[in-house]
Amino acid sequence: STTTCTRRTTLRSSTMRSSLLVLALALTASASQLTKEVEQRRDAQPEGYLNLGRAPRDHSITLSFFLEQPAEGVAQLETELLERSNPKSEKYAQWLSNDQVHSLVAPASTSVGAVVDFIESFGAVADPRTPNSDVITTTVRVETAEKMLDAEYNVYQHENSRGRGEYITRTLGYSVPVELPVAFVGPTTHFARANTYAKAMDAKEAAAQVTNDPDNLRALYNVDDTLGGQAADNRQAVTAFLGQYYKASDLTKFWSTQYPAGADTPIKLVGDATTGFVAGVESMLDIEYMPALGALNPTEFWGYSGSSPLNSEDEPFLTWLYAVGNTSDAEVPLVFSTSYGEDEPTEAPSSYAARINVEFMKCGARGISLLFASGDSGAASDAGTCTGGEDGTQFMPMWPAASPYVTAVGGVVNGAMPESAWS
Repeated sequence: STTTCTRRTTLRSSTMRSSLLVLALALTASASQLTKEVEQRRDAQPEGYLNLGRAPRDHSITLSFFLEQPAEGVAQLETELLERSNPKSEKYAQWLSNDQVHSLVAPASTSVGAVVDFIESFGAVADPRTPNSDVITTTVRVETAEKMLDAEYNVYQHENSRGRGEYITRTLGYSVPVELPVAFVGPTTHFARANTYAKAMDAKEAAAQVTNDPDNLRALYNVDDTLGGQAADNRQAVTAFLGQYYKASDLTKFWSTQYPAGADTPIKLVGDATTGFVAGVESMLDIEYMPALGALNPTEFWGYSGSSPLNSEDEPFLTWLYAVGNTSDAEVPLVFSTSYGEDEPTEAPSSYAARINVEFMKCGARGISLLFASGDSGAASDAGTCTGGEDGTQFMPMWPAASPYVTAVGGVVNGAMPESAWS
């Protein structure tokens, strides 16, 4: 693309050649001879995942290299976010532009060049995916990815996904050259939790439940008859991953049976996997109830692929993150709601979580609110056990809901005040 060519021309400017020459020659000569550093390593896949065997070596996979960012820039970004989010601050709600945010945490040009040269040393094409090139992707065969990362990729399926054809390609460990300024590479050891839904109730349990519909919720949270908003840039969105699709006919039926007043809410589809043969339960619940409460406000459905080893885009959560970073301030939704998460110890603390937190801070500093589901398992883990903490007996938070830079949204019961937390 024109953008990529322009960035690549910048990377190849004469001012950088001398500083990159030694590293570039080393990478090109023999990447395997560089000192390898173990970046991530798991003893086994997370609970509930089944190893179905080696990933086909000739299938494609898109690797995302998240570059290291200057520590002082990250610290400044956090300071700016906290100040502009504080109602007592003079800077409250004076959000940074996308360009300002990316300028604060831009990696050194030599770092960008080193990662590009590393990728190209394997005969692959490097594609900068963010305005400051702090994320660079490349699509390669699994065989090449294993050589690049000194890894072994397998195909996994969550036990709750059997029969639905949902698979992910992951490795239990990988290494990168110690000379390479990379925070983490994905998809590697990050296992996105399979979508979980509330367990089906029997007839007795269902009879005891209070019917919770848009009218009840709007009254409960004092929205009442308000429709639309006054700000010109009002825009809200839900995200959907791993085969969770949108279906217009389902939404039309929801409006006609549940909340006709919201039927004129404009819906925009964004991403490479927004529609499919079967509508997603979780995704349709989200795209129905977000505009039911925020009726007539422009609403978007951001859907990304990534559930199949045949698909090159194999970690849709990352794809969504740098898609937000590439969306202009005039077009980006100011609220994203995401029903996605996993047990916190599976990801935090780690270089993955630390680097993703920076992506969350980027959004917050632009005035974008990120809402994440706190999970369907109450205070327990996804498996229903309390195995958190050093002694393995404490409550289990979900990630990324537990990130300090997002808003965790939990379930409540009763359908009337006073509400109580869903346990």
